[in-house]
Amino acid sequence: MTLVKGVADPLEKTAKLLAILFITLLFLSAGADAPGQFYLKLGLGFVLLILGLAIAHSDHGIYSTKSSSLILFLCFVGFLFLRFLLALLILLAGQSPAREIPMLLRFLSAPLGWSYALGLMAIGFVFFRLRKDVHRLLWAVSSLGFFLAINAVPRLLMGGATKEIVTGYLGPEGRMAFFFPIFYFRPWVEELILSRAIHSNFAGDVIALGFFPSLGGFLYLLGRSFESKQSVKIILLSLFALFAGTMALAVTLLFSRGTIICFALALLIYTVGILLKYPSNARFTAVGLALALVFGFVFWGGNVPGMLNELWTVPKEFQPEGGGSSLAISLEGGRRAWAIYQDFPILGAGTGGYGALALKYATAGTDKMALPDFTAMSHYLQLLAEEGAGALFYFLFLLVYIVGTIRRLVRVHSGLQFLAGFSLFVPVVMILLHASIHHLMEGFSVSSLVYLYIGASLGILSQGFSHGRHHGHPHVSL
Repeated sequence: MTLVKGVADPLEKTAKLLAILFITLLFLSAGADAPGQFYLKLGLGFVLLILGLAIAHSDHGIYSTKSSSLILFLCFVGFLFLRFLLALLILLAGQSPAREIPMLLRFLSAPLGWSYALGLMAIGFVFFRLRKDVHRLLWAVSSLGFFLAINAVPRLLMGGATKEIVTGYLGPEGRMAFFFPIFYFRPWVEELILSRAIHSNFAGDVIALGFFPSLGGFLYLLGRSFESKQSVKIILLSLFALFAGTMALAVTLLFSRGTIICFALALLIYTVGILLKYPSNARFTAVGLALALVFGFVFWGGNVPGMLNELWTVPKEFQPEGGGSSLAISLEGGRRAWAIYQDFPILGAGTGGYGALALKYATAGTDKMALPDFTAMSHYLQLLAEEGAGALFYFLFLLVYIVGTIRRLVRVHSGLQFLAGFSLFVPVVMILLHASIHHLMEGFSVSSLVYLYIGASLGILSQGFSHGRHHGHPHVSL
């Protein structure tokens, strides 16, 4: 993984530091992408793609690594390029009716965005296959998730969140902000780095992206202490405990039902996965302490009765009178997406086409629903509507990624590889579950983090992962 010694090493180090900076910017927007923030992150991502290609070109082992999931995603992008060529030929022929031109233009723009997503997975795969880089990544995402949580928790404890939007703190200029007002010390901070208005669904899921690596770090250190009788630094163990507990508290205080339910399922998957991988008294003790830590923070600082009351509103949405509920809104969005897909089953309506066509497919009497015109509320139904048959490649990509990652987790022997890969894999599964009922994956920052995590987990669990030299005991179980 090292470039030409003495000449290209600084380039590789710079690229990896820029990757951490990129991840930092994605976290700090907490899912809310202001225009300036979006363009800054987009540009930095393109720079990383170029640097990643240079690093990959120097490391022939990367090309020998085969990933069926990435090949399927490449097939998906290939379908979009074929659609691009078809649209280009039709436009050059000048025979298309005026009403079809917007769709053809969407066909032309689609490959760029999805190629960017493929590039993000490549960045995660290339930049995080060394032990020291994985350490840096896990510390970064854990710290960033904690930073979001520590900004959210004080105001949430004082009741500073509505059901949908986290209002945050009142600044000296009279405007509300999610982060402490002191951080907005210059206008460019808000324009380029820190968002102000944060949606609770997005914020909770981004915080969860930091929670599981923190919990994994806590379990890894605790496992080393129990299993190998190695001394661990109490300050590191305490930091991971503080990070994980604070993030769990923040997720529950945000009162997003979808996030809380998916977070609980993800935590269950995480717990069962570790116990199945390492069934011993020491590991059961470590996991029990970790769960006690999480629930201790939630019951100590969280509004548990309020959270449970919020969760109990879910069954009411299945009742006939719940016509304006979020479930009814999601179902209507799904109906519109399915109707669009039925009219365009092969080529789809083009990326972004759902927003252009949704109102034409609205069910009678739903025109006053609080349904965003640009999203179907389901990532998967929206993909069907917009990408047509090509979406099947995307669905196969996700299926093969999940099944393949589980197989790698079962086979891997290194405790670091297992916990690092598993701690990135589980929050991806959480967000993919949540994306079935919410438009999380249509947001730039959240989807970018998901694709980076997918690439990084594939790299960590690959045969090309390097523990490096002088790094102790790579095969410690937990």
